[in-house]
Amino acid sequence: MPVSRQQEQLNALSEVVDKIDGPMILAGDFNTTTWSYSLRNFAARNGFVREALNMLTFPMSWYYFDASRDTLPFLPMDHVMTRGGVVVHDIHTGRPTASDHLPVVFKFSVN
Repeated sequence: MPVSRQQEQLNALSEVVDKIDGPMILAGDFNTTTWSYSLRNFAARNGFVREALNMLTFPMSWYYFDASRDTLPFLPMDHVMTRGGVVVHDIHTGRPTASDHLPVVFKFSVN
């Protein structure tokens, strides 16, 4: 929040990835869901294929009744995007760690 800040950040990231030639993997917590128009537009504008669609990775705990409690993740907040000949063969969530997100694990090759 606000949405304008997110758009500014994605625009700045676009300027960086625009300067990189060749195969690319862009992965991480974008603090937005897979159904975000901003993320969808960012991927399309930069030629990325979104590989981790609707993979539930967040939150692993939730604060309520004055305490943090373990929960099942219900938001797809972590993303993997590829372009330029990167082929993802397998993608899944890993085992829980100390993070409040599940890890995203993927196997890939580069053509």
